[in-house]
Amino acid sequence: MTDITKNVLARIKSKGIFPRSCWYFWLRHTLAWIAISIYIILSCIAFGIIIFQIVDADWDLYEYLASNLLSFVTLILPYLWILIMIIVSFLVCYYFRHTKKGYRYNILIVILASFALSVIGGGILYVSGFSEKIDTELNEELDWYERLHQFRHKPWMMPQKGFLYGKVINMKGDRIVINTPIGDRWVVAPPIDFQNRLCEGKMIKLRGHMIGSGAFAADEIRFHEGFRHLPPPPLEDFESIESMKENIPIMRIK
Repeated sequence: MTDITKNVLARIKSKGIFPRSCWYFWLRHTLAWIAISIYIILSCIAFGIIIFQIVDADWDLYEYLASNLLSFVTLILPYLWILIMIIVSFLVCYYFRHTKKGYRYNILIVILASFALSVIGGGILYVSGFSEKIDTELNEELDWYERLHQFRHKPWMMPQKGFLYGKVINMKGDRIVINTPIGDRWVVAPPIDFQNRLCEGKMIKLRGHMIGSGAFAADEIRFHEGFRHLPPPPLEDFESIESMKENIPIMRIK
């Protein structure tokens, strides 16, 4: 028996190595590919939402919402989904290296291939509108997710400058009441022909002007899917700001 053979046998004995069934390796290989498939799907979803949140940002108003373009870009980047995509991409590479022939491929090629699949899949999800639906559902169902993105809407919390953001909590006639993330409530005179697109619980961005304490006339309402620029209702339709408030008894103006 040669020295090499003795050394190999000694290492096998010292490390407790024993033969495994082919079924063990088949199962391990299959589970690795299942994990890779799941992580690629998650990566596609993450990239799709990244595209949606960046495209959905109010680029046409950046000079009003931030001091400069760089500040605006820093504000709107979806850091959570970027982090998720990085972690998922790492997991894809890790599990791919543990497949039957994964060790043969350069890690850089695996990373680039994973990123390419995420871009293609994320683009398809964005174009199909699925990314928007996921992001909207998360905003409506998860309070922590909504709070996490409040900093993106902070520039819209400037009613004195014509920007307002909040959730619709009451609709009555041609007036709506919204609740802002900081707890203020506003009576809003929305644009004409808004009824079909507004509902209680919907998060909206408003652009217009204040018409008094706790009252706002909206020239434009923006949703996740974009915005409609419609003319505001004529102010003469309202007897007074106080009458707006009286018509919604649950209002408490701050």
